[in-house]
Order: sequence, then C-alpha cells, then structure tokens
Amino acid sequence: LLLFIVYLGPGIWGCFHVRVGLEFENLVADDSFVKDFYHAEHEYFKEYGPKVDIVDTSSCQYWKKEMQEAVRDKITSFDQGLFFANSSTTAQVWLEDYLTFLRSTRNSQAATNRTLFLHILNTQFLPTVGRHHKTSIVFNSNFTAIKASRFVVIARNVKTKEQEKDMMLEARRISEHDPVKML
Repeated sequence: LLLFIVYLGPGIWGCFHVRVGLEFENLVADDSFVKDFYHAEHEYFKEYGPKVDIVDTSSCQYWKKEMQEAVRDKITSFDQGLFFANSSTTAQVWLEDYLTFLRSTRNSQAATNRTLFLHILNTQFLPTVGRHHKTSIVFNSNFTAIKASRFVVIARNVKTKEQEKDMMLEARRISEHDPVKML
C-alpha cells in the first residue's frame, strides 16, 4: 500500500502539470544543430507564429475582378483576427504579386482576360519574378485553368501550443466564410 501511495503521488502531481502540445526542440539530441535552430528561431522570431496555408479549390477564376476583390477581402479579414494582425502586409499572396507584375509590365488588360491572364502567368511571371510562387498554383494538364492555389498568412504572437490550436481554429473559421470558401 505504501508503494502504491508513493507511485500515486507523482502521478497526481504530473496530471496538474501536463501541457498541451509537443515541443519539437525536446525531441532532438542536445548537441544537434536543430536544437540551435529552434532556440534562435524562438529568440529572434518569437513575435511571428507559424505560416498557415489557405487553399482555394473553387473555380479559381482569378481573372475576374470579383474574384480578385474576394481574395483581397479574405486576406484583409485575417487582419481582424486575434492571431493575424498585419496579415495584409506579411501574407504571401501570389495574386497580388502577379497583378502588380501586370501593371508594371503594362499588361493591365491581362488582369481581366482569361487567356492572357493564364498565358502571362505561366510563361512570364512564374518562370521569372514569381518563381517563388510556382508551388502555390496547380494548373490543369494543358495550363488552361487553375485547379487550386494557396495563399500563405503568418500568425503573430502565438507563444503556446494552446494558442496555436486557437489560431488554427480561427484560421479555419475565417477561410470558410463567403464569398470565397477556402480550406
């Protein structure tokens, strides 16, 4: 009975000190460079949380003004969230970069023309200045339509795993609202 009580005491104490989540730096060897990376990331970039991919698998008709505006509104709606302040400036949105590219190359008419939009996107923007967005757009087999695309928002002030869970729930809630439902 005494041995059981000795066993039960630390078990009860442990139940009150369990934290939600998994700290990745505790999974690697103490002399690993990965531990140094996590330490440096926490020290210098703790204000910024994880990157969150917002995926659009709808009709993806980004050459339509309404769709362009809906994507802007979606990204702006993250700004009103608790965990995504200033997402309109920190988000990685290929569509905004592409529209800026079209204006700077004097191809603004391509922003609303399906054929030109897709052609210039695939042949001029993605191979050059937009190459970092190449993995954010999935075309059909003959490059005449966009099957899916993603936009990346960066969370802020997410310090605990509990806050990370709440941030993901908030991201899901924002991304599922109309007019453009995203995943």
